[in-house]
Amino acid sequence: MNYLGIDIGSTNVKCRLSDDNHVILYTSEKTCQMIEIDQQMYVDIEKIYIEIEQMILEASNLSAIDAISVSSFGESFVLLDEDDQIIMHPMIYTDNRGLEEAREVKRDIDIAHLYNITGTTPQSLYSIYKLLWFKKNHPSEYNKVVKFMQIGDYINYRLTGKHVTDYSLASRSGIFDLTKKEFSKTLLDKLNINIDIFPNPLQTGSIIGVVHTSLLDQCQVVVGGHDQVMAAIGSGAIHHHAAVDGMGTVECLTPIFRHKVEDISMGLKGYVNVPFFDDYCTYMFNYTGGSLVQWAKKNIFNQQLTEKEMEVLTIKHNHFQPTKLLTLPYFSGAATPNQNINAKGSIINLTSKTTSYDIYQSILEGLAFEMKYNLEIAKHYGIKIDKIIASGGGSNSRLWLQIKADVFNQKIYPLEDNESGITGAIILCAVALKKYKDLGEAVEQFVKYKETVQPNNDHIKAYEKQYQKYIKLYDTLQQFSLEEEENHVT
Repeated sequence: MNYLGIDIGSTNVKCRLSDDNHVILYTSEKTCQMIEIDQQMYVDIEKIYIEIEQMILEASNLSAIDAISVSSFGESFVLLDEDDQIIMHPMIYTDNRGLEEAREVKRDIDIAHLYNITGTTPQSLYSIYKLLWFKKNHPSEYNKVVKFMQIGDYINYRLTGKHVTDYSLASRSGIFDLTKKEFSKTLLDKLNINIDIFPNPLQTGSIIGVVHTSLLDQCQVVVGGHDQVMAAIGSGAIHHHAAVDGMGTVECLTPIFRHKVEDISMGLKGYVNVPFFDDYCTYMFNYTGGSLVQWAKKNIFNQQLTEKEMEVLTIKHNHFQPTKLLTLPYFSGAATPNQNINAKGSIINLTSKTTSYDIYQSILEGLAFEMKYNLEIAKHYGIKIDKIIASGGGSNSRLWLQIKADVFNQKIYPLEDNESGITGAIILCAVALKKYKDLGEAVEQFVKYKETVQPNNDHIKAYEKQYQKYIKLYDTLQQFSLEEEENHVT
C-alpha cells in the first residue's frame, strides 16, 4: 500500500508518497500563498487546495494512492456559506484581531472554569476570539456562515465532502470541551454562537471516507491533526513521558503526559492541554530558536561562513567546553512560561577577549537553558520527560544537541528524517488501513534515529551552575523592559 502525507505550514505545503517499507515514491514542496483583502493579509486557502490537488495528481501518476492524511497549523479558519462559497479567508494565527474579544471573555467568564473545559485561556491566538471579532465587525456576513473549518479540515472537506475535524485541531479553537470531546455548547451559547457551524470531532487517525472527487479511485482520507501533534507522532513521541523538541525557526517542545492538568496557574504560563489519543500534550514555546542563530549570523559573525562552518570553528575554538557567557534569548519577546511579548534579550559577561565563537555557543546555551526552564516548570504539574527526540533544522547541529544533552542531563535522540509532520500523517494512514496493529508498530517501521547524543558528565555541573544564574536573569533585567514601556507611554 502507498500513503500520501501532506503537511501545511504557515510558509510551505509539503507532500510525500511512501510505501509500506518507507520508500519515498514522490515528494513535492510549494510556498503557501497569501492574499490581501482590505489591506489585511489572509491565507489563500483556495490556492493551497489547488496546489495540493496538483500534488495528488502528480503522485498518483507515479503510483497508486491508498490513503491520504493532512497535518496543518492550527487556529486559522475558513468560513463558508450554504453554497460552500468562502465568506472569510483564514487569518494567520499571529493576527491580533480578537484581542478585545478575548479581554471581554476574560471579564465575563471565569478563566479557571474555561481552562478546565478547553485547556486554553482567552487569547486572540485562538479561533473563537477571531470569530467573535468577525461577528461583531461584519454581522451581515457572519449571518451567512454555515460552516467553520480550520485549514486541515477544509482540505479534508474538499476531498471527501465530510465536515469533520480531529480533537487536536478542535482544541485550537479555544472552545472545545476536552472531557466530552465536543465543541462546548454551554460556552458557545454564552457567546451567542451557533454550535451547528462547527465540524464533527473525530479521534486523530480515524477514517473520514473515500475521496469523492475524480482525483482518485477508492482512496481513503484519514483525519490528521495539529502540526505539533503530528510531529510528535512522526517522531515516535507517542507515549507519556516522551517529548519531541522541534528545533525550528520558533522552537516548540511537545511533551506527552497522562492526565489533563486543571491548575489554572499552568494556563496562565501559556501551557495548554491538547488531546493526544488516550493522553494529553502541551506546547512549550520559544519565539527565537533557529531565528536567533540566523540573527547572530547576520549581525555578529562573518556572513561568508555557513552555520555548519561556524559550528565546526566554534567546536575547534572552545573544545566543547561551556562558556562563561549568559544569553537570555528573548529577542522577540518571551513565550512560555513568562508570557511577555515585551521581554528583551541580552548577552552578558562579555570581555575584550570574547570571540564570535563564544557568542555563538552562548546563544545555543541560552536556548537550551530556556527549554530546561520550561521542563522544570512542567514538573510542578506532574509532567516529567524521560525521552527527548530532536527534530527540525536545528537538530542537524551536533554542538546544539550536545549542549542540550549536557544542560538537560538527558540523552537526546535526533531524527534521521526531520519531516516528522509528514511522517506522522503517513503513520496514521498505515495504521488506519490496518497495515500495522497500532502506532507503536508503525513507528518502528517509519521512524529512525541518528546516533544518540549522551550527556557529558564533565559539563553537567558547570551547566547547572550557569542555569541557576540564568533563571534569575529575567527578573533582574525585566525592569529595563518596564522602564522602556513607561517611557513609551509618557
